[in-house]
Amino acid sequence: MFKTIKDLEVDGKTILLRVDFNVPFDAVGRVLDDFRLQAAWPTVQYLLARRCKIVLLSHFSEDAGFGQGAPLNPEKMALLVGRLFGQPLRLAPEISGPAVGAAVAGLKEGEMILLPNLRDDPGEKQNDQTFAHKLAKLGDVFINDAFSVCHRAHASVATLPTLLPSAAGLLVQKEVAALQQVGQKIASATLVLGGAKISTKISLIGKFLNEAQNVLVGGALANNLLEFEGVAVGQSLVEKNLTPGLVEKIDIQSPKLHLPVDALVADDTAGKNIQTKTIANIETAQLILDIGPETTTLFTDIIKKAAVVVWNGPLGFFENESFFGGTRQVAQAVARAPFSVIGGGETILCARQAAGLGKFTHVSTGGGAMMDFLAGEKLPGLAVLGL
Repeated sequence: MFKTIKDLEVDGKTILLRVDFNVPFDAVGRVLDDFRLQAAWPTVQYLLARRCKIVLLSHFSEDAGFGQGAPLNPEKMALLVGRLFGQPLRLAPEISGPAVGAAVAGLKEGEMILLPNLRDDPGEKQNDQTFAHKLAKLGDVFINDAFSVCHRAHASVATLPTLLPSAAGLLVQKEVAALQQVGQKIASATLVLGGAKISTKISLIGKFLNEAQNVLVGGALANNLLEFEGVAVGQSLVEKNLTPGLVEKIDIQSPKLHLPVDALVADDTAGKNIQTKTIANIETAQLILDIGPETTTLFTDIIKKAAVVVWNGPLGFFENESFFGGTRQVAQAVARAPFSVIGGGETILCARQAAGLGKFTHVSTGGGAMMDFLAGEKLPGLAVLGL
């Protein structure tokens, strides 16, 4: 049985609430999109209404957006989240140990405290039992509301729930319900994929090629498939050191698979010497930086006919407005679909700019977790809660 927050008695208890505050930020530390922060509010509100003491567990400062810069420090994150929630939010002095134990013990009903970045302790990624036990001592109940990390076998995701009464938060419950609907409607679905890493999306592509109507692939993701077909992609970004035989798992000749037929190319990402080229005529020194007009028309025409559309990943180097056109038009087409599900940090940024998030049926807080779920893989953070 999949346990949700309403299956547990939480009134007045100290809740360890796993959230995902890993938001994109720019070179000077300004948050570019607070969607994940806002997504945590319904569960926080539910717990506050039940006089709970809330210990927020998260990782953050790993998702830099445009450019490189100083990461978000924990103090700034606590201030930002406190303002967004309209509630005072203290920062714990450490992730685990006597000082944080004392700080949590001093909480009053309806108060919150944020632990520093969980991944600053190596025990988090290592799924270390000792680290998980240290966290468990801080609360009475564990609630996972961080769907975006449910595919990670980390201590706060996969082991901590085994040490306390545990359940899914309102966000995780909502995410699961929406993605289960996609599974039920997959025969009428179209998958739109972009981004850079094809290695993380092979299973999803394979499943949708087998069960869905169409798979549209753009962005750097498409470069790997084009190269596999023997098409020269110049200096374009491709994922290096792929596991031998990985791309071969995709039926590259499937009539359901649609790759770019033309592209916007340039000499560099700044946009020097922008040209529209057919895919067969990319020069050695050029970079593919956006899908071209013919591909945009091809993709949007297919999307217009789809009852269900799933989208993850930009279709070009969207950081430069000159190469955002293809992604913008595809996003707008996806937003008009009868049932649309999108997810992933960059996808959300693009969708907000192109159409507004309210136009999509469901906006997932997780890219990798969403794709793994739709590919039919078991997510450690959900399996431990009974799904």
